[in-house]
Amino acid sequence: MTKEEIQILILTLLRRITLKSDLEVDDQTNFIDIGGWDSLNTVDLEMELESALGISFEMGEFQQYNNIATLLEALEAKTR
Repeated sequence: MTKEEIQILILTLLRRITLKSDLEVDDQTNFIDIGGWDSLNTVDLEMELESALGISFEMGEFQQYNNIATLLEALEAKTR
């Protein structure tokens, strides 16, 4: 998967999880800056990404990704 495809996947999942079809984010967006974001949303995003990309995160690993850029970097490495 290309970087652009992963970015689209992240945005699509964020929109679905938050129920905000007009949500826009960039690489520097922190998850806590997304209105209404909570720990359950984080778990949902983690599980959706694992399923969509056929990857897995170690216990507690996902919590270290506090913005889109760090998550994208990790996903690129995991899908190589």
